[in-house]
Amino acid sequence: MLGMLAVTALAFFVSRQQIEAADWIARTERAIARLESIESDLLAAESTGRAFVLTGASDLPARFSSLLRGALDELDALARLLRDNPRQQQNIAELRPYIGARFAVMQEMIDARQHLGLDAGIEIAKRGTGRAGMAAIKTRIAAMMEYEQELLDIRMTQHARVVRLSHGLLIAIVIVGSVVLTLLFRLNMRELSRRLQAEALAKREARHDALTGLSNRRSLLERLETAIPSAQRHGHRLALLYVDLDGFKHVNDSMGHAAGDELLRQAAERLSRNTRAEDILARLGGDEFLIAVPFVQWPSEVAVLSARMIETLSRPFALPGGEARVTASIGVAIYPDHGDNIEELVASADAALYAAKANGKGAYHFPAHARKLHVA
Repeated sequence: MLGMLAVTALAFFVSRQQIEAADWIARTERAIARLESIESDLLAAESTGRAFVLTGASDLPARFSSLLRGALDELDALARLLRDNPRQQQNIAELRPYIGARFAVMQEMIDARQHLGLDAGIEIAKRGTGRAGMAAIKTRIAAMMEYEQELLDIRMTQHARVVRLSHGLLIAIVIVGSVVLTLLFRLNMRELSRRLQAEALAKREARHDALTGLSNRRSLLERLETAIPSAQRHGHRLALLYVDLDGFKHVNDSMGHAAGDELLRQAAERLSRNTRAEDILARLGGDEFLIAVPFVQWPSEVAVLSARMIETLSRPFALPGGEARVTASIGVAIYPDHGDNIEELVASADAALYAAKANGKGAYHFPAHARKLHVA
C-alpha cells in the first residue's frame, strides 16, 4: 500500500512538472513567433518604402503604414505576453525607439518623394542611416529571441533534474518494498524516453537531407506554403533558384561515391554562405538544390545572386582522391511573374533550368514568358 501511494505521488509530481514545462515551451514559442512576425513586417515595410521612393506607385504609402502598424501591434502583444519578465520588458522598451527612429526616416523619405519628387527622396536615403538603423533593430530582436531560448533551456534543465529526482525516489520505494511497481515505472520511463528521442530524430530526418543537413524537399514545400502568402500579403516578389551541378556525374563515376558525397557537402556549404538568414535553401536530391529568396524588389537582384552562386560553385573542390571542378546551371522563377502557386513556380524554374543547360550550361536563365516581369 505504501509503495502504491509513493508511486502515485511521484507520478503526480512528475506529471505536474511536465505540464509546467509544456506551458513554458508554448509561451516561449509564441514569443519567438511574434518576434519573427515583427521582424518580417518591419523588413517588408522598409522594402515597401524604398520601392515607393524608386517607383512612386500610389498604393505603396498606405501599405507601408499598414505594415508598420502591424509590427507595432505585434510588439504590444509581445509586451503583454511577457509582462512578468522584467528583462524582456526592458528590451521591448529599448526596441521601440530604434523602430521609431528608423521608420521616421522612412516616412520622411516617403513624404519627400510625394511632395518634392524622386531626387528629394533619394537625397534623404543617401544619409546612410538605413542599414545601420535596420541592423540595430534586427540585432535587438535576435538578442530577445536568444534570451527566450536561454529561458527555455533553463526550464528543460530543471525538468531533467526532476526526472533524475524521480529516479532517486524510486530507489527509495524499492528499499521500502515496492520492488515490482518501481521496476515497472522505471521501465516505462525508460521506454518513454527512448520513444521521445526516436520521435525527435525521426522528425528531424523527415525534414532534413541526411548528407548535407539542408532542408529536404518536404520541408521546403511546407515553408513555401507560408512564404508565398506572405509575399502576397506584403506585396513583394519571391524568387526560386533551381540549381543543378554540371559535371557532377562525371566526378561521381570517375572518383567514386565518397568524392561525390563530399562535393555535395561542400557545394551545400558554399550555397549556405551566399544566402541570407531569411532565405530557404534545400537539397532536392542528387545534385539539385533549390533556393527561395523573399523580399525581392527587382529581378536584377536575382540575376546578381545567380551569377554569384555560379561563380562560387565553379571554384575547385578538394575531394578524396584529388581536385575536381564542376559548373552550375540555374533556372530562375519569380512570384507572381512566373506563377501564382508553388507548382507553377517550381515548374517554371525547372523549365528555365532546362533552357540554361540547353544553352551551354554554367549560366542562369529566366523563363521566356512572364505575365508582368519588369527587369530593372
